[in-house]
Amino acid sequence: MNITIIGMLLALLLVLVPLYFFHYFKVPLIRSTIISTVRMVVQMSLIGLYLQFLFSYNNWLVNVFWFVLMVLVASFTAVNRTRLRMRQMLMPIAVGLGVGALVCACMLFLRCCAYLTPLMHVISSPLWAFFWAICWA
Repeated sequence: MNITIIGMLLALLLVLVPLYFFHYFKVPLIRSTIISTVRMVVQMSLIGLYLQFLFSYNNWLVNVFWFVLMVLVASFTAVNRTRLRMRQMLMPIAVGLGVGALVCACMLFLRCCAYLTPLMHVISSPLWAFFWAICWA
């Protein structure tokens, strides 16, 4: 499903509602809201183009590289914004974010498997039963 330019412009019309109230109540957030909205549209458009390329290329090595890059950028941003020591905190936070993302991806995969093929009758290990229970929770 693609978003057309007309659809994007119609969605951006929704930003006019808070802008009107900011102007009416003289809230000094109009400029930052416009800048944030433009920045969001540009960033999401570029990420959409890149992900379209990434999915059409369909190489596991590129996907792993992209995953590691996203985890490192998120970790760097988290450490930088909290003003923690970069050398001490970057790797623990990166590992935590990476493991958390992998666990969430596994849970999503298992949930999809639960809908597609009921494997509970085939696999009877306690670990599978644990993941199965979490997926259906």
